[in-house]
Amino acid sequence: MTAVISRRTRGATLGAIVRSELIKIRSMRSTWVGLVALLGVATLVTTLSSTKVAGVATPDVFAGWILTVFQVGLLLTTAFFAVQTASEWSTGMARTTFAAVPARGRWVAGRVIACALGGAVAALAVVAAVLGLGTLVHSAGAEALGPETYGLLWQAPLALGLMSGFSAALAVLVRNAWLAVGALFTLQFVLGIVSATLLTWFLQVMPYLPFDLAGTVLHASQAGADLAGAPGAGLAIVLLVAWAVGTAVVAAIVSRRRDGA
Repeated sequence: MTAVISRRTRGATLGAIVRSELIKIRSMRSTWVGLVALLGVATLVTTLSSTKVAGVATPDVFAGWILTVFQVGLLLTTAFFAVQTASEWSTGMARTTFAAVPARGRWVAGRVIACALGGAVAALAVVAAVLGLGTLVHSAGAEALGPETYGLLWQAPLALGLMSGFSAALAVLVRNAWLAVGALFTLQFVLGIVSATLLTWFLQVMPYLPFDLAGTVLHASQAGADLAGAPGAGLAIVLLVAWAVGTAVVAAIVSRRRDGA
């Protein structure tokens, strides 16, 4: 009987695991608290920035507000999914999870995809909030839709989704919320400061790290987005996918060997 159950649980489809993880994410109170915090940042940035606009708020102005929100929201969202994923071990939920899905690789893939989808939805919510609130504040003096904002309708979900998946994989790899958040903070802020002050040669590597790649994708439809030494938007997307998938593969292998599963 045990062997039959083991075969059934190990044979759970990837789609079933993704659905299960999405339900888990949706059912946690911290998910809604995090979303409210992210929308709060969007509301604050849009409201304060609107007072500085004289005349018509054009699409590039709206795009600037959205990108400002993501300067904070990118770390906030990735840290959230990293902490939530790492809580599998800190709360002991991992025992229940792996009893239901012993196949580590399939579970990691499902978790990463679920977090990526969650991040994409959060990004769309931010874009919608900024466009809606900005239009409401400026009323007839608002032109929200244009090439800059149309681009962000797919760039923001893609960038934030891939980064959320990457952060979930990183959390599986280290199994510690503090380490995962510390690594994310280092990638976004510390390495840039160190490169600019101490290791100037590392500045050539920075554009190929996850947060910089996400920034390249987010700015792809903005005027003057092409920077010397930075990859194009297409290559940035490919590299960002590679970071997320590569980290997930390493996390699955390490998790399997660590647990002897």
